[in-house]
Amino acid sequence: MFKSLILSFLWFLPILNYAQVVNNRGAILTADSSTNTSVTYAVVIGVSEYKEVTPLNFAHKDAEVFANYMLSKDGMGLDSSHVKLFVNEKATLQNVGNAISDIILNDLKKGDRVIFFFAGHGDYDANILKDQALLLLYAAPKQNYFQNIFSGDFISTSDLNSRFVDPLAAKGCEVILIIDACHANGLDKPLSGGTEGGRITTLALQNMTAPVKIYSCKSDQFSLESEQWGGGRGLFSYVLMEGFYGMADADNNNEINLKEIQRYLEDNIPKLAAPNQQYPIVKIEDPEKKIATVNQDLLAAYKTERNKNLVFLAKADVKGTTTSLLQQLDSTQKKLYRICDSLIEKKETLLAHRNYLLYTKKDSTSEIALGLRRNLSAAMQEKAAAILLPMLRENNQSLRNFKSVDSADLKKAVNELEIAAGLLGEKHFLYRNLVARILFLKSLTLDNDDGISCLELSASLEPNAPYTNYYLAKRYQFKGYLEKAKLNFRKYIELMPKNAYACLETATIFWQLQEFDDAIKYSQAAIALKPDFKNAYWGLGVVYYYLKEYDKSLQCSKKILEIDPNASFVYYNLASLYSAKQNKTEALFNFELAIKKKALALNTIADDSDFDFIRSSKEFKIILQKYFTEEELVKYPEIYKSATGTQKNYTTWPQLGTESSFFHKKNNADSATGFLLQTVVYESVDGTEKGILVNTNGNIEGKRWKDWNSRFTGRETNYTETGRDEWNVFLRSEENGQKLLVDLKNKKIVINYSEPRRKEIYSITNKEGKSTPVAVLFDGSDFNGESFEVVDDIYWVGEHWNDHISSIHVNKGYKLQVFYDFHFEEKSIIIEGAWIAPPEWNNQISSIKILKN
Repeated sequence: MFKSLILSFLWFLPILNYAQVVNNRGAILTADSSTNTSVTYAVVIGVSEYKEVTPLNFAHKDAEVFANYMLSKDGMGLDSSHVKLFVNEKATLQNVGNAISDIILNDLKKGDRVIFFFAGHGDYDANILKDQALLLLYAAPKQNYFQNIFSGDFISTSDLNSRFVDPLAAKGCEVILIIDACHANGLDKPLSGGTEGGRITTLALQNMTAPVKIYSCKSDQFSLESEQWGGGRGLFSYVLMEGFYGMADADNNNEINLKEIQRYLEDNIPKLAAPNQQYPIVKIEDPEKKIATVNQDLLAAYKTERNKNLVFLAKADVKGTTTSLLQQLDSTQKKLYRICDSLIEKKETLLAHRNYLLYTKKDSTSEIALGLRRNLSAAMQEKAAAILLPMLRENNQSLRNFKSVDSADLKKAVNELEIAAGLLGEKHFLYRNLVARILFLKSLTLDNDDGISCLELSASLEPNAPYTNYYLAKRYQFKGYLEKAKLNFRKYIELMPKNAYACLETATIFWQLQEFDDAIKYSQAAIALKPDFKNAYWGLGVVYYYLKEYDKSLQCSKKILEIDPNASFVYYNLASLYSAKQNKTEALFNFELAIKKKALALNTIADDSDFDFIRSSKEFKIILQKYFTEEELVKYPEIYKSATGTQKNYTTWPQLGTESSFFHKKNNADSATGFLLQTVVYESVDGTEKGILVNTNGNIEGKRWKDWNSRFTGRETNYTETGRDEWNVFLRSEENGQKLLVDLKNKKIVINYSEPRRKEIYSITNKEGKSTPVAVLFDGSDFNGESFEVVDDIYWVGEHWNDHISSIHVNKGYKLQVFYDFHFEEKSIIIEGAWIAPPEWNNQISSIKILKN
């Protein structure tokens, strides 16, 4: 027997009680109203747990789903007294016989409809009736049926025809037979039927006199069941119910007729069964007869739900056993089959593949070989499923957790997916999906450009994979392709509408594009999904502040403090807001609190024009003198003047700007001498590196200005001095607020040194060689991939690097304190030396402090 293997992400309904699911998602079918007076009755049987015979897995669920569908108000809406359901031990000949008698004895009239649904084992015994099939009930005997002909718990097609179909037909009733059972060979006992018996069984079923006969498979085939379908269903029953829900409505006329049901079964069952073979048998006298009405709203909801989910091939069982098939093999083939099947169960997939190749040298087309191929391919998808399926959860962390996957495991997953795709072949319905997943997993190990190429191809093959759209959006954002990033974030949210983090990231994209209405919309969506989402309130507050809707921005800041009274960064926001509102008292109060709580540093105070309203006040001067020393204040001329009332003059430093020069000369041998700042910054659309130049005594080196905000690319940026000290010059652009630090002692030029959302670091080199940063941070878990350097505390690593750091190298003499949230909030750890992030810290870092040993 093919043993079950859970690999699948469920397509739609893991139904134990369909009536409950209907209330949540809705069935699609409504009652057939072709006649106002006709009545429908049903006998529904599903047996998984047999008293003596080999059990099945999901036949009882198939029966429960069908019965609940008929009873549901969103299904057929039948009266409960008209539907008789018998599952497992209740499915006895006595109970079923009584139900059939009750229906026949009812006052039936012409036009009434009676449905007989059976899911379970089917068999044949030539000793009873040579042209009849047997449907096995709960207590069916394990030995020869002929010995139990008067007491056996089974129904013959002869009895079903003569005692059920014919009497109903005589009353003018329409009888529908739906039978999901294998009838190819014997079960786990020798019978005289064999292949000929399967042919006779099929013929017997086809010769039933009912006007509508729908059977699960042909005579030489098995009916499949697997967890892949609806969380555990028979393939035939699962596809049949999909057709009834509305998927079979080929002409979109809101009605389903028998011909459409037939076509849907014949199109989809063989496709989903592959590489196994299962072709349904449908015999109908009136193909145009209407059987259901479609609710389009509920059908659309069903399609949306189904399209969001990803299918992974799962190991399938047959409704029967492989005993008779194994009997046809020689001893060597039997041994190879059993070894391969055992290795699949043990998840030793590569060894199983080797044995499979040996097996198929003699047999690659039989049903047992096809089943082996399917189940091996399913096992080969398991490693990839373990990586990809968690990414379908409605939270940001799951999307990023791939970095905690060992690179060797990632490589194995790709290798086994490639084998799985090869086993199934290009014609299999999952082939394109598997190739898409291979490309996605490969993209995780590639740099930005190659990674984007892989992701774009993956998305073209499997456009509804949420994680592919998410990572494409992040890669585009990292490269500065904001319009493309916006489209993929939107697509991701369509597929995963409950992800608050993705909503906020989408809002950030709109903020960067200055499309503020949508920035507000997606920020509010994030808050609706996660009411305690501090970052979403912060982002929304920033948008309102930019739009000068200060009261709304103020409400956002206050809400953050309601959620977390220790969120110290909010006081900086409040100081800026009250200053913008020209509320001097509140602005100064929160300004001091922000400094006291280490949420506001001197360099930010010097550069932030939000504080211009309070700079001239005596309270501003008192606060500065209270919390900062003269040595600290003197680095910032304007701040020093505000705090002391005097101007600190430096005769050795000229004012700096574009194409200005400066020299700093000291006798100290450690000092940097003769540096000429010829051009501060050029930004380039085509990516050519123009950068910052110095004179022949040294050169500024560094990577290109990658991922620069598209609003500024191609424009020259001019800087003016905002402060300086013995070794440092602080510059600020009036055009975009960007800040630049020229640090001669450490031989660094640092972009946005106090607010490093776009942090770029250049090194100044001379004959003494290039200096090193405090630390280097990498997005790869093995000190590879994209990286940036740390020379100062970082209150937020920026949109590109937030939750994107996997390994860090801290230079000797320093430690780093890394935090979960920006503004040095939430939990933190201290690291030094070479550090690879454990799973709980991988892709979680948002702010960093430098500590000296």
